[in-house]
Amino acid sequence: MERFEISVKGVVAKDIENILTLMDFNAKNIISCHFFIENRDIYHYESIDFGHYFTQPATCYFHLKNISIGPLIEDVLLIISGSLSAVEITCDFPYSLEQYRISSQKILEKLQAFKSQANSVVFGFEPLDAEDILLEL
Repeated sequence: MERFEISVKGVVAKDIENILTLMDFNAKNIISCHFFIENRDIYHYESIDFGHYFTQPATCYFHLKNISIGPLIEDVLLIISGSLSAVEITCDFPYSLEQYRISSQKILEKLQAFKSQANSVVFGFEPLDAEDILLEL
């Protein structure tokens, strides 16, 4: 079964919150999260300052009930990794577009809003094969 993935690359640390806001990210949707900062594990979101957190190379993840990328999509793994001007936000979805009953066009329309916050936005499918086309905005 193919899964789809969105990768927002080259985000400046201070713009992470803006990208998350565009995805309608909020603390109520968090099933679980994990941060490792200053040699300690953190499992809650409210105390994280992304601008400070990514002053050094770091990775965090969120397992979310849902996010909005055009349509509302459920059961999402959101991974944020990198440092300062080279942060990447990846959304990994466990199902195919057909199972969500949505078209890639609806998603692409929403992703246009991310362009001002990132160097590139890539929308692709997993597992990748030679016939797949990665759409880069």
